[in-house]
Amino acid sequence: MTVDRGTGERITYDPRRLQRVSVYKEVQREFSEGGRVQFTAPYQSERIANRELGTIEKIDAEGNPQIRFNSGHEARFNVREHPRLDYGYAVTSHSSRGVTADGVLVHVDTKRAHEKLIHSRLACVAVSRGRCDAHIYTNNAHWNSWFDMC
Repeated sequence: MTVDRGTGERITYDPRRLQRVSVYKEVQREFSEGGRVQFTAPYQSERIANRELGTIEKIDAEGNPQIRFNSGHEARFNVREHPRLDYGYAVTSHSSRGVTADGVLVHVDTKRAHEKLIHSRLACVAVSRGRCDAHIYTNNAHWNSWFDMC
């Protein structure tokens, strides 16, 4: 994997040799009270797991949130010390494992996703998150046959 640091410097990593390396693109997000969020990295001192979902209860004058998590616990923290926070209105099938919702929307773009990432296990995991309803959106009708296997 080659990373372009934006300064013209390029660094190459071999993922087979490195462990505990996080790859992400830093982006600016605007949050408000009542907004749904998810953590994109664990925050162990506050007992927050990676991809844990919650709702912003309050934001103080410095922009630091107080979040009530789906599990019921609350946390306050300095967002500059732990900036790995993202919108929590939609999640990937991978990060939703173990979560059940009344309904799910499954989006599969077969033109953009690598063929090895689209398989029956993905279909079954995605659809099984919905208790009552699942809607599948895809640009390839053949992909719908994966759902027949679940």
